[in-house]
Amino acid sequence: MDREAEAINENKPNGQLVQPPISDAADRPGNGNAPFEYELLHALEAISMGDFSVRMSSEQTGFSSKIADAFNNIAASNERMAKQREAVTSAPPVLTL
Repeated sequence: MDREAEAINENKPNGQLVQPPISDAADRPGNGNAPFEYELLHALEAISMGDFSVRMSSEQTGFSSKIADAFNNIAASNERMAKQREAVTSAPPVLTL
């Protein structure tokens, strides 16, 4: 076994995980068949920029399905809170005498 093959999925000295290269063009992002990791990254980036409407595909299976469901629940909760906050902050002030 060569060193490059052994290095895949090992931790680098800086703590990052070495990922295997994408060998099949169908698995590359933007070709309509993005692997779960790319979909998750895209969704997390959208949430971090304030887009709480993003949801992950419900076509996942196994452990990926559970991660997607948890992400979607968190995104939906954040979206509800953002809408409630907007409603409260845009409401006219109540004057009391």
